[in-house]
Amino acid sequence: MKNSIKNVGLLILSVVVSLLIGEILVRIVTPQQLIVHSHHVWRPDETIGWRHMENANTQINTGEGTVHFVTDSNGYRINYSAENEIGAGPDISIITIGDSYLEAVQVENRYTMPQVIRRTLSDKYRKRVDAVNDGVGAWGPNHYLMEAKLALAKRKYDLGIIFIYAANDIVINKQSSFSPEVVSAQHHFRFPRSLKWSELKINVFYPINDLLETSSHLFVLLKNRFQTIRSRIGLTAAYFPSVFMLSEKDSKRWQITVEICQEIEHVFAENGTPVFFVLLPAPYQVHKDEFYRYVEMFDIKLDSVYIDQPNTILGDMFESKSLHLIDPLKHMRKIAEHGQVMYGHIDNHFNECGNRVVAEYIIEIVEEYLLYQLEG
Repeated sequence: MKNSIKNVGLLILSVVVSLLIGEILVRIVTPQQLIVHSHHVWRPDETIGWRHMENANTQINTGEGTVHFVTDSNGYRINYSAENEIGAGPDISIITIGDSYLEAVQVENRYTMPQVIRRTLSDKYRKRVDAVNDGVGAWGPNHYLMEAKLALAKRKYDLGIIFIYAANDIVINKQSSFSPEVVSAQHHFRFPRSLKWSELKINVFYPINDLLETSSHLFVLLKNRFQTIRSRIGLTAAYFPSVFMLSEKDSKRWQITVEICQEIEHVFAENGTPVFFVLLPAPYQVHKDEFYRYVEMFDIKLDSVYIDQPNTILGDMFESKSLHLIDPLKHMRKIAEHGQVMYGHIDNHFNECGNRVVAEYIIEIVEEYLLYQLEG
C-alpha cells in the first residue's frame, strides 16, 4: 500500500516537473501570445443588450498581440493617441455599424476599416473626414437596426456603411429589443449542479481554460495544436455555421435578414443619409483549403455544403429589393492566392492586412456616394 502511494506521488511529481520544464522551454524557444481579458470594454444596455463602455481606456489581447481599446463619450472606438484626430469639426461624416469584424479588437484602431477609409479620403481630397466605428462584438442585424435608429437620432451623417458577416449575421428571428447582458470574455468557476458534460464544460473546464490561456505559454501552444480534437469533444468556441449547409437553402433566415436590412435602409433614408451593405467573408471562404479542413474537423459530408451559399442567395435577394450589397469575396480570394494573409493565426478575425484590403475594395463606392461633398 505504501509503495503504491509512493509510486503515485512520484508519478504526480514527474508530471509536474515535466510540465514546468515544458513551460520554460516554450517560453524560451517559441513564446506564445497570452490572452489578456478586459472587464472595461462592454457594458449592459437596457435596449440593445450590450454595447461598449463610454470613455474606455484599456488593453486587450485575443491572441494576436496586445492592443489599446479606447472609446469616446458615445462608446465609439477611437484612436489611442490624438494622431490624425478631427480638429474644428468634420467636412464629411461616415458611420459604420457592424459586429466584432468592425470592432476589430485584434488590431489598433488606426488599422481598422473606418480609419483606413478616413485617411484615404482625407489625404486624397484634403478634407476633414470623420468615420465613426460603431461595431460591437456579437451584434447582429437586429442590433444594427436598433443602433442605426439611436445613432442617427444623435447627429447627421453623410453616409452609412453596414457590415454583415456571412457566417453568423444571417438571422432567423426579428427582435426589437434585447435584455441587458453582462458581456465578458471570461468564464467564472461555479460548482456544477450535476455531472453532465455541459455543466462540467461551462462551470469547470472553460474557467480552467481561461485561467491557463492568460498564464501558460505551454497551454496556449498545445491548445492551438489540437484544435480538431477540441472541436470534436466540444471544448472550443469554433462551430460550423448552418448557413453553408445546403439544407438551409430554403430557410426563412435569408428573407428575414433582408427584411431587417430593408428597415435599416429605411431608417437612413428617413434621415436623408445614403447607406450600403458589405458582406464580409469567413476566413474559410477566402481560403478554400481551410474550408475543407473545417468540414473535416466537424465530420461533415462535403456534398452537403456550399461555400458560397450566403453570397449567392443574399446577392440575388438584395438586388431584387434594390439594396446595395458589396461582396469582396472574389477579390479577397485573389489577394490570398498571392500569399497575403488577411486573418489572424490565433484569432480568425481580420488582421491589419484584412482590414486594409476590404477598406480599399469599397473606397471607390464610398467616393461615388460622397462625390458632391468630396469635390465641393
